[in-house]
Amino acid sequence: MLFKQKYLAQIADGTVNTAFRKWKKPTVKTDGTLITPIGQLKIIEVQQIDYSSITDHEIKAAGYQSRQELHKELSAKSEGELYKITFKLIGDDPRIVLRETSKISEEEFIKIKDKLKRLDSAGVIKDWTLKVLSSINDNAGKRAVDLAKDLGYDKMWLKPSIRKLKSMGLTISLPVGYKLSPRGEEVLKRLGSS
Repeated sequence: MLFKQKYLAQIADGTVNTAFRKWKKPTVKTDGTLITPIGQLKIIEVQQIDYSSITDHEIKAAGYQSRQELHKELSAKSEGELYKITFKLIGDDPRIVLRETSKISEEEFIKIKDKLKRLDSAGVIKDWTLKVLSSINDNAGKRAVDLAKDLGYDKMWLKPSIRKLKSMGLTISLPVGYKLSPRGEEVLKRLGSS
């Protein structure tokens, strides 16, 4: 679930706490969380609704100036059911704190290694995590398309794979390309010596 830039500041200041989406299947769930550019949201409720039940108050709580503006946005997608999502901002993106944490206990390092092994064995491409971490380390700021070419991987596979490493706090997205986080640098160093 993505938010347009114009709504993010309103979510940050608490004036927007509702969203409407037309989905074949919801991409968030009640009591779940969602990472956004402004921080982590707690999903309070995801509820399938009828368009006619939307109140003027809910339209304002979703950041729209009018029912016409909401209607125009929802009309852009012809298929799917209408859902109302309520949420609240609960804090910073936890990956930011995680990626700056380079002091890793042995027990935690074992868990990281185990997760990397699972990633290495789960997908179509095997044994990729160390190669990708090393390539990002050696080529900070290099675009995914160029990293993919260097590694012999498909770009459409590589980008979501790097996001998996980012969710572990190991990489940082730059305006162009990626770099290893302090945590990622420490993990790579320890993987190289293990």
